[in-house]
Formats: sequence, structure tokens, C-alpha cells
Amino acid sequence: MIHTPSIPMSLGEVTAEWLTEALRSGGSPANTRVTSVDVQPFAVGRSRTGEIALLTPVYETGDAGLPNEIIAKIVSQSDANRQNAVEMSAFPREVQFYRSMASEVPFAIPRMIYGDFDPATRDGILLLNRVDGATRDELTPERQTEIEADVTELLTNLARMHARWWGGDSLPETGFMLNVRDEHFGHVLNGHEASLANLKPLLEKSFSVDVIRNLERLTGYREKFLPVARDMPRTFCHGDFHAQNILWNRESKSPRAWVLDWQMVTLGPGVLDLSTYLAIAIQKQRTSELLLPAIKSYHRELTANGVQGYGLTQLIEDYRHAALATLGVMVFALGSLEFIGPAFDAIVSEVIGNAVAGVEAVNGFALLS
Repeated sequence: MIHTPSIPMSLGEVTAEWLTEALRSGGSPANTRVTSVDVQPFAVGRSRTGEIALLTPVYETGDAGLPNEIIAKIVSQSDANRQNAVEMSAFPREVQFYRSMASEVPFAIPRMIYGDFDPATRDGILLLNRVDGATRDELTPERQTEIEADVTELLTNLARMHARWWGGDSLPETGFMLNVRDEHFGHVLNGHEASLANLKPLLEKSFSVDVIRNLERLTGYREKFLPVARDMPRTFCHGDFHAQNILWNRESKSPRAWVLDWQMVTLGPGVLDLSTYLAIAIQKQRTSELLLPAIKSYHRELTANGVQGYGLTQLIEDYRHAALATLGVMVFALGSLEFIGPAFDAIVSEVIGNAVAGVEAVNGFALLS
């Protein structure tokens, strides 16, 4: 009988014995045995909810089918980030996504080797195969110049995913997902005022008085946004589709990207995924050049994949609202969580700057009048 291992509460509890049980429980041969495992912190500071490690196991036998490198994700040990993960049910949601829907999405994604969660405490762990992808900054200069081809493929797959479940009626069991019609959807926007106050000393170094005033006007936007969002077409959404959750292929071939971190999967407006990605991915210097073509490209793919009755004009109007909400979420994320390091000022300036430029490009701040 296969024994289900306990959920480790720290990376120190990921031992050879624990990994042996997890691999067997996840479907590896019953005689699988890990004799030792090297556990190294990985992608430090990239997750708002978890701690990530690269596991390099040594096996008793050299079975070619066993993974040589494994990415482990556990709930964060930071009090604030842990509370955030537990309140969001982030790990149970991601495990259930991999169990029930991972094979259906058109993106290249990591394979879950093992995943489990505690329904009572909402702690959890995922073991994923490591993909040989890179962040945008880690690509060679030549490869970085191919952003238009990369974004085209990414938005094509995003539109295909949204079209596949457009209307939400064909989705399988959705009880584990966030839902735009739930009472607490978008609750992070309620924390905008406090988060903005935390960020204000940093923002004043990089932004004009007018920009900061517009950010202040976002306070209370949730009450305006939710009725509009609930009237938008619903579909299956990634829910946190920003650039830090995407790894790019180091070579110029498909798949050009892998999509990570499915902890916020949502039954809601697809335009929220679109605005979340474009808000960070498009540098503010290129917003006027790239934003509208990207929105049009996404719309063409929706139409090509069977979505009817949703015109480009309506998509752009929905995008205006979504871009404001995305900006509010980013202020909350940066202003309320424990990211510490010398690069934090630069991150705030870049992320908020790009998102503000995207709102301005569609005259989004006018919706706050």
C-alpha cells in the first residue's frame, strides 16, 4: 500500500525519505528510493505566497524515468506571505487545477509530479518538473529582440484558452476556483489606501504629483468595478497572468514560453488576464506602439476560435476597467507584502510605471470621474 506523506512545513522537512514517499504516491514505481537529496533555494523573492526550492535527488537505482531536477513549492515561512497564501487557499487551488484541468490548457506548463494539501489548514506542496526557461532579463540580447513573436504566441494561446470555456458553462467542477460573482472577489482592492500609503515614499521619488493623485483616486474603485466586471463574459482565467509567471524558451522555437503559478485560477472576465499581462510586459516607453495591436491580436484569436457577439469596441471598453483594477492589485501586492532587497525601489518604479502608462493609453483614469 502506498503511503501518502505528510505535508512539509519547511524546506528542511523535504528529506530523502519524504521525497521517496512523495514520488511513489505521485505514480513513480513502488521500488523508487531516494538515497539523498540536495535542497537549494530557488527563484528567491519571486513568489508572494510560497518558498521554492530546487531538489536534486540521488536514487538507489538509475531508473531513466525518474526526475533528476524537481521544483518544490511550499507555503511561505514569512508570516505576512503565509497568511496571504492560507487566506487565498492558494496551494489547494493550484493542486486541484493540476489534478483536474492542466491537460486542457493550450499553454506549455510544468508537469505536477506530486501535489497535496490539507483542507483544514490550507497548507500544501507541489513537486513540479523543472522547465529550462528563463525570465526576460536572462535571455540573450538577440533572443530578447523577439518579444513581438513571443507575445503573439502567448496571446494566441491565452485567447484559445478563454475561447475554449467562453461563457463558463462548459467548465468542469469550478468550486475550487475564484469567481467574479463571489461576494469577496477583488477584496484586495479594499486595501488600496493602506498599501498606497506604504508605497508613497517610494512613488514620490519616481512619479509626478498628477500620477500619485490618480493613484489616490483608485481608493474605493472595487465598488465601481465589480458591477461592470460581473456583466462581462466569464471564462476560465489564469488569474495572475503577469510577466513574472512566465518563463521564456532560450531558443527561437515553440513552445516560446511556459506559464507558471496557477494558484489564482478564476471563473471571470478573460480581459483581466489580458490586462494583467500587458500591464507589466509592455514597457512604458513602448505602450503607444504595442498595446492596441496586442489587444487587437487577442480579439482576432477569440473570434477565430468561435467567440461571437463580443466586438473589439466592447473589449477595449472592458480593458479600460480591467486596466484600472490591475493597477490597483499591483499597488496592493507591492505595498502589503514582505519583499525586501535593494532592487525593490526599481521594481516599484517599473511595475507601477508600466501599469500607469497602460491605463493612460486607454484613457482609463477618466472612468474615475
